[in-house]
Amino acid sequence: MADDSESLLWARRVSGAQYLSAWRIIEQAPPLLQDSLVARYCRIAGPERRIYDAGDGRVGDSFMDAFTDLRRIGHALREVRPTRAFDDDELEELADLAARHCMSEPSLQAAQAYALGQGVRLPTGPRVSAKGLRRRLISPDWWRRRLRTMLTRRAEELFRRLGEVRKQTSAYISGDALHRIRQAAFKSRLWLSEMAAVCEETGESLRLSDIAEHSLANPTLRRGELMLRARGFQEVAEVLGHRCLMVTATCPSAFHAWRSDGQPNPVYNGSTPREAQRWLSKQWARVRATLQRRRVTYYGIRASEPHHDGTPHWHLVIYAPASELFRVRIIMRKAWLSEYADEPGALKHRIRFTAENASKGSGAAYIAKYVAKNIDGAGDIGNERSDESGRLISDDAQRAVAWARLHGIRQFQQLRGPSVTLWRELRRVRQRCDCPPLEALRATTDETPEHAPSWSEFIGELGGIDHCLKRSRELFDKREPRRTDDAGRIVIKLTRWGELPTPIVVGLKLVYRDRIHRLPTHVFVWVLIFSPLGPVAITVRGPTYGSPFGWTNPQESSQAPPSS
Repeated sequence: MADDSESLLWARRVSGAQYLSAWRIIEQAPPLLQDSLVARYCRIAGPERRIYDAGDGRVGDSFMDAFTDLRRIGHALREVRPTRAFDDDELEELADLAARHCMSEPSLQAAQAYALGQGVRLPTGPRVSAKGLRRRLISPDWWRRRLRTMLTRRAEELFRRLGEVRKQTSAYISGDALHRIRQAAFKSRLWLSEMAAVCEETGESLRLSDIAEHSLANPTLRRGELMLRARGFQEVAEVLGHRCLMVTATCPSAFHAWRSDGQPNPVYNGSTPREAQRWLSKQWARVRATLQRRRVTYYGIRASEPHHDGTPHWHLVIYAPASELFRVRIIMRKAWLSEYADEPGALKHRIRFTAENASKGSGAAYIAKYVAKNIDGAGDIGNERSDESGRLISDDAQRAVAWARLHGIRQFQQLRGPSVTLWRELRRVRQRCDCPPLEALRATTDETPEHAPSWSEFIGELGGIDHCLKRSRELFDKREPRRTDDAGRIVIKLTRWGELPTPIVVGLKLVYRDRIHRLPTHVFVWVLIFSPLGPVAITVRGPTYGSPFGWTNPQESSQAPPSS
């Protein structure tokens, strides 16, 4: 904090007690926020004390207005506790207290009421049992994860309301949150470097950091897969004669906390980025339902990225028959203007359409820009300046990724098309399959000197764009994770909360010539061990029941030990 902060506060005091109170509030704020609070206090107070008519017979005082505003912020800081969000010691203490409190409650209903009162959401679903809920509520680990997510998002929303998330200060995400997320990423990399995955059948050991480097956790591989799918959709459209529509869809002005000129938005409704994302998803759900009722063929990719104040907006590439593009426009415009339609500029700015133009690039090239902007800023686009922040896009990419992680917003989503999980499962398999339909499907994902993986061929083998989604879901072979008990019996492996696990994919199955053919994609069991000194070897046991509850790498085959 600046050295003259104390003198600024002293010059704008009403009394010595007020000065001390203001100073205590500012000292309790996170370090990166303290200078901003002093500047805000001085801006409201003004260079000189101003007494004015506040209406209704009240007399206003600019110095008192500044102190009242600071007290309000101090109350919010005590409520959201931003300094605790990424402090492991503080979080563990809070989690232990919450778990002990729930343990002391006389009933499950009382413990649930306590959790809801703390702002923590409880899991729901057909497999969630009362016994599982009780185990969660008395677990410090469960509380620590929930509290970290809740406190971090509350703190970031407070920073956003105070103007710490905008183009003029820190675009997309506050400086405090970015600093803490970088610390968490460093701790995660350190943990990966000290852990190893060991195959129980072969004894092979791989360091988790090396595994992550060759998985979709690597931004380069993630970007490559997204672009492979984008090109594949474009190839399908070229074969079918479909056209591309590029769409930019935004939230109403009421969801934006700050205007682009750095001034507070007078019509802001107090919504969070997650609530804005839900609004966009709701409008798209309406569009999707209407297109389905009218049997319109469409497919593509959607990218979600932040405005300068953290409010999300979407970029979509939609392929459809040329005769249906006008209908898609009408349906989307109607959905996006179904709410807040009377806002100034809504008709012009709420949703914008761009038709495909060969001279300006394809739909895949359009979405490539936003893929790079929101993953790693690679390529020529990284040297351009962002319209939102004014900084180089290569510098903004890390902020965009941190924004998505902080608010739990999905950055990219496929619109229709086949299951991506099926594609990734087939990518594990390197050996040929004796079932011709499965082998033809596997060959589209295989990478050899003569053939590159092809998303469009993959769609073709699944029956085309209109049938590939249903067909791909029918091919999954699922079962509950199993384990071998002390008596040597194979039993279902319950979750740590004592509940039945959700069936997970263990391979593919297909009925061919009156026989069920199976293609296992998860055979070996991998366990995690702490290995700070490097990969280790373990004693290999006898043959065990192949199970998918160990680690597997989507870029490697799990039918044979992955090579380092």
